[in-house]
Amino acid sequence: LRRDHTAALRHLAAPLRATPQQVSTALNQLIAADTCIALGDYFADAAWWSEIVKSAQQAVLDFHQAQPDLPGLPLQEFRKSLPPNISEILVTHLFQSLAAEGVGSANNVLTSKSFSASLPDDIREPAARIEAALTADPLNPPGRAELTPDGPSRRALAFLIRTKRVIALGDK
Repeated sequence: LRRDHTAALRHLAAPLRATPQQVSTALNQLIAADTCIALGDYFADAAWWSEIVKSAQQAVLDFHQAQPDLPGLPLQEFRKSLPPNISEILVTHLFQSLAAEGVGSANNVLTSKSFSASLPDDIREPAARIEAALTADPLNPPGRAELTPDGPSRRALAFLIRTKRVIALGDK
């Protein structure tokens, strides 16, 4: 486990030339000593796994800090930051460990349960302009192209729609 960090239970007995009972006893001793943790049918070096979970949790918090207007770290981006040898089964266990630490996944993003989206300073003015334009003539609102002539305006409108401060009635 120190070398490979993880191992499937089915792969432990043969290389160790041990009986399944001996492997089970040794694993239970390692678990009791907090040297190893069980992840379903896998076992992981406890220090390595703890670092993986902390690193993932920090990546989510860093994303929230850098992008407070977005709902969370996209799973596709998150997966690129994982060690290359981590299997899908372990990724599932990682999500469970993150959930225990207050990080959840929904709509293809990871988000801290304590996070609340906020309007960053660089898009406050475009957001205010959009809200003013929409309230000026609510029965005849301007089109999306008029509301969002640039990147900051598009980000502001996306934030306003996501937070339900504005309702999108169509693509235009």
